Amino acid sequence: MSADLPSQHSENTHRWFWLPEDPHTAPDIMDALRRRLYIFALLFGLPVVLLVWLLEFQNATHNPAFNLLYPALLIVLLGTLYWLKSNRPLPPIERTMYVANAITFTVQFLTIRSTPSSEVILLLVTAYLMLLANTTIGYLMFGTRLAGYLSLGTFTLSVVLCSVMIIQTHPAALMISATRLQLSVAALLVLIHSLSWYRSIYTRIYSERLQMQLELYTDPLTELPNRRAAYRAIEHLLTEAGNGTSGSIILLDIDHFKRVNDQYGHPTGDSVLHHFAQLLRSSTREQDTPSRWGGEEFLIVLPATTLSQAAALAQRIRQTLNTTEHDTVGRVTASCGVTTLHSGDDLSRLVARADEALYRAKAKGRNQVVASQDALSTALEGHYLPPATSMNEPMT
Repeated sequence: MSADLPSQHSENTHRWFWLPEDPHTAPDIMDALRRRLYIFALLFGLPVVLLVWLLEFQNATHNPAFNLLYPALLIVLLGTLYWLKSNRPLPPIERTMYVANAITFTVQFLTIRSTPSSEVILLLVTAYLMLLANTTIGYLMFGTRLAGYLSLGTFTLSVVLCSVMIIQTHPAALMISATRLQLSVAALLVLIHSLSWYRSIYTRIYSERLQMQLELYTDPLTELPNRRAAYRAIEHLLTEAGNGTSGSIILLDIDHFKRVNDQYGHPTGDSVLHHFAQLLRSSTREQDTPSRWGGEEFLIVLPATTLSQAAALAQRIRQTLNTTEHDTVGRVTASCGVTTLHSGDDLSRLVARADEALYRAKAKGRNQVVASQDALSTALEGHYLPPATSMNEPMT
């Protein structure tokens, strides 16, 4: 790890280890899972369709309609695989697959009349497998209710079509075997519907609980992790320290924040807090945890970070703040106290050292970065901490 920490990270990809995934990202996750499922199914289904076509072609009594049906289905499946691998939107290709499958098993049912009685059951098994596959796609595409109606409709239509075709041209005994198959398929359709219903209920409950956790560990004003989340991040840091991993924290305080509230009002003060939070968010890495500690105080938890690296980051934040004026208040400054993990540390000792360093930064005139008093503090003087501007002049 270099002495300088990465300073920029996209706000949209910033995550903290203690924070569950935002429930609003659930649709994106579901899309990714569906895409993987479709690709896996296609890699398995393509050879199967090709083999069925070849076997049908070798059959002396095969139906001429299959000479066009199976090649067309293979082309659709190959195009679907290409579409999915190209990361293109899912809905258009899902609808294409749904329609292609529906056409396939409908044609299969229509060919019952011209199929020898000895091969009808095999044809029905193939058709109903396609119907089950299409039903699964429907439950992935649509909500449980709409997919259930579509499943019921297509199954009812298949039963009617199958029965009419068999009764017209085949022995009555064949209808008994077809009915057994249809009852088995009906049971599978009920199972698929039940699983979809369970998934929708579970997803809703999980999303609600996830939202509650987000609210529990997020500061509503700055949208940073709150103090409760910072506690968890520090505990994680202490646990990792037991495995020999370094870690540091920075405690930051916006200078003369009461003056901002008194002179400009609390809404402007809130804007300053949000302004500062944005700076912390953009200045830290993905594994870091910038948090609102309370009031105008903020705390950054830095895993795998030495004292010198943490001090360099604090200095960079301080300097960036000095050169990034707030729209209303103008120049805003902050004082920073930095400390690193020591053997035998607990949460209170670690935070107390950072607080003591912050107190000394304020005592030195504010707008300062001060490291906790340890072996590295002397080395930091003048190397990472160039003379800071005093905050005695009135704010603009």
